[in-house]
Amino acid sequence: ARRREGRFPPRLLFPSLQVLVCWQGGNMGYHLHELDREFGLDQHFEFPVSASEGLFAVPCRGNRAGGVLAVTTHFLEFLLEDGSAPTPSRALRADQLEVGTTYRIVVTTSGGLYRYDIEDLVRVTGVSGRTPVIEFVSKANRQVSVANERLTESDVSVAMRAASEACDLWAHDFLFVPCSDKRYRVVVDGSALATLTAPGGEAPLQAFAAELERQLRTAAKGYDFERDDALLEPLQLIVTFPGQLAERVTRRQTQQALPNAQVKPIHLTNQFDAHTDYPAMGTYAA
Repeated sequence: ARRREGRFPPRLLFPSLQVLVCWQGGNMGYHLHELDREFGLDQHFEFPVSASEGLFAVPCRGNRAGGVLAVTTHFLEFLLEDGSAPTPSRALRADQLEVGTTYRIVVTTSGGLYRYDIEDLVRVTGVSGRTPVIEFVSKANRQVSVANERLTESDVSVAMRAASEACDLWAHDFLFVPCSDKRYRVVVDGSALATLTAPGGEAPLQAFAAELERQLRTAAKGYDFERDDALLEPLQLIVTFPGQLAERVTRRQTQQALPNAQVKPIHLTNQFDAHTDYPAMGTYAA
């Protein structure tokens, strides 16, 4: 059998595999491309939307993030995610939710956990019968604002994936950084893009920065609104020297006493001007 990078291709190890069961919401959707390439599949089924506190949504359709709200498991309430401080008195029932709106989940369980805000953001994407269908967006503390745009990891992951597909450029590691000069900078590890930073090779990266700006405005309405009001400047793309960002990701994972399945990628930081931690091989403006 052919070996690649010292490993058997997963497709040879699992020749009868037909579908990949994996998280697709939040920032995980960006990596489906790599997963499909490794296994030679493009059929996915979502894991339940859940946490240690309980199960909140049951997957119901293939190749779709999220699932039908699990209204028979716990008593679930929802706080409107509008940027104001959440208060239990403003909590909504499942039948009061609106499609297209983002909420924080508050759970009361039969085990005695009472009105606990688990700080998960979910978006209502539709209804099944009369029951809302939700998908995971991000943890509440992963939501970032420079000018009240409330950007989430789901927003930046969707934008990066769309821009990557449009420009045929793919970077495994990237990080959106809020900056004090009223813009976002996107740090991308140069290991995937090094051949494009040579003299004469900058044009594809310039085009990629412009496409990423366009896709972010499409994915994140708050960002688009603040750009229209000139409260945010166009984003910039920063390409690090090869391995710089990847090494940071690896270091973070090895420092945490967690199994690999519990280590979640970070695509959006709330640390302002964190791009200065990485020497830039090139900077490209949208």
